[in-house]
Amino acid sequence: MTDGINRKNHIMPLSTIIKAYHNSWNTVFPMNLGHDRTKPIGYTMLTGVYMEPGKAYVTNESSIMESKEEHEEMIKMIKASDDKIFCEERKEELDTLVRRLGDVLSDKSRVAPVGQAVAIKDKDIVYRL
Repeated sequence: MTDGINRKNHIMPLSTIIKAYHNSWNTVFPMNLGHDRTKPIGYTMLTGVYMEPGKAYVTNESSIMESKEEHEEMIKMIKASDDKIFCEERKEELDTLVRRLGDVLSDKSRVAPVGQAVAIKDKDIVYRL
């Protein structure tokens, strides 16, 4: 994230960059090999805001897992991150969806991590509607 013009001709004001850093400085963000979240390889954390005359951008530090123990720890961090992003931050919407689906949900249903949507994964749910 930078305060310069990006490829879509947008500018991120310095105040927005600082606010984003302030809201996320102690958050671990999972890194994936692809765009579909199926190949986690590590995590990244914001480390600061670099500023010089006419330029500012967020800096980060990335860590790639190398051992089985590190991989297991990373999976725990990803689950905690997913729980925050897809459950805690969208609790109202998720509760509404669960209430609307009611008895259709099985005991094996779970929240599906699908970007900006609120979704529940439950085998054969369509047949029970």
